Amino acid sequence: MVVNGSRAYLPAALGLYPDLCPILVEAPREVLEERLRRRGREAGEQMAARLRRVHQFRPGRPGLLTLENHGPLEVAGHRLTALLVGGGEDGRCS
Repeated sequence: MVVNGSRAYLPAALGLYPDLCPILVEAPREVLEERLRRRGREAGEQMAARLRRVHQFRPGRPGLLTLENHGPLEVAGHRLTALLVGGGEDGRCS
């Protein structure tokens, strides 16, 4: 099962589901800012606050898998599929 959740909720989710295999999806600030601008759902201070929150929260969980999402959607999709199927390079989430 794949669930899209908040970074801030991760500790609570791990408490409920200790075998959870979190994958942190990240993009460089400038990429994220451009994507948010194109979506048009947030502007001004709302967008600035969201950008601050994203980079303030750094989960310090051993075994956390990270997906760099800075390019085309298809590439990120293939990387996500590889992580889900393979459990990461060392198989820690299989």
